[in-house]
Amino acid sequence: MSVGNVTGSGTGRLSTGFHEAEASEIPPLSLASVGVVLLRYRYLITIAVLTVSTVLVSAGLLAHRSYTATASFVPQTTDKGLSRLAGLAAQFGVVGLPTGNGPSPEFYADVMTSRQLLRAVVDTRFPADSGGSLLLADVLHAPGGGALRRERTVDRLLRAVGVVTSNKTGMVELDVRLSDPVIAQQVALRMLELLNDFNLRTRQSQARQERLFAGRRMDEVRGELRTAENALQAFLQQNRDFEDSPQLSFQRDRLQREVSLRQQVYTSLATSYEQSKMDEVRDTPVITVVESPVLPVEPDSRRLIVRAVVGVTLGLMLGVLLAFGREYGRRNREAGDTTYEDFVVLQREAVDDLKRPLRLLRRGR
Repeated sequence: MSVGNVTGSGTGRLSTGFHEAEASEIPPLSLASVGVVLLRYRYLITIAVLTVSTVLVSAGLLAHRSYTATASFVPQTTDKGLSRLAGLAAQFGVVGLPTGNGPSPEFYADVMTSRQLLRAVVDTRFPADSGGSLLLADVLHAPGGGALRRERTVDRLLRAVGVVTSNKTGMVELDVRLSDPVIAQQVALRMLELLNDFNLRTRQSQARQERLFAGRRMDEVRGELRTAENALQAFLQQNRDFEDSPQLSFQRDRLQREVSLRQQVYTSLATSYEQSKMDEVRDTPVITVVESPVLPVEPDSRRLIVRAVVGVTLGLMLGVLLAFGREYGRRNREAGDTTYEDFVVLQREAVDDLKRPLRLLRRGR
């Protein structure tokens, strides 16, 4: 028993000493140890940096050159007629009519990137260099046919269109980036034309609603005005000497104020009615083009410097990761740990299975 106890305790001390020795062999992480790893695998890190940078820069050089047509405009944001009608309607408890501020710049940005407007652009035929005409589906090389090709062309056009708004100035900037400079300019012009048509139809529709409202309200106020005038006329016919009576004078003034109020309301409605009739048929542009899209003469920048910087950063991160991975495997091999060796063997087997997928299927059976 005593021997067993001594042996067991000795074994326990040896085991504890082994773990302590193993723990003491692992050096603490420091800048010096990190520098040692980076310097030891400096060639691996350099290769990773050069490889990733070369791939990104080569992708930029091999990509098709693009041309950007830029346009900017300011939408019409005030409408006195609609503002007057909205204020007048609010006096009678009617809400929901358009105000005079107009839609925000973000509204126009959403309209220009809406699929309905882009479908109209996709359906437009643009002049070709050969003298004929072509669709955007041919320029953007959209696959498929029929409705599927049309929707894929819309998706690609959506990625080629950029809209930036400024709430401070109310300006909207449109960018169209395509491989053909002439088509890029024509697409930007077509989008401005479609946006103006949309705004024109919207304004005419609002003016038509205003005219209908003002017409109905004019009929009502005309009857109220006639009633107030009849009441004042009857009072004057029955009370010819009302100036000597304070009560009759007060009643006469009240009837006169009622007639004056109805006259003012009727005049305002008549003005709004005539203004809405003119707005309903007005076809003047509702957006002011600040910068018309011109033909781009130079292609867009390939941004090779940016690609090189990104490539160096990603390559450096990848190289450092690989360096510490290899350093970890090296230390495990020196410590006699077979886990890393098993990983290497299994990695080779996995690569062989990927090269021979039929053998992998046979093993699965």
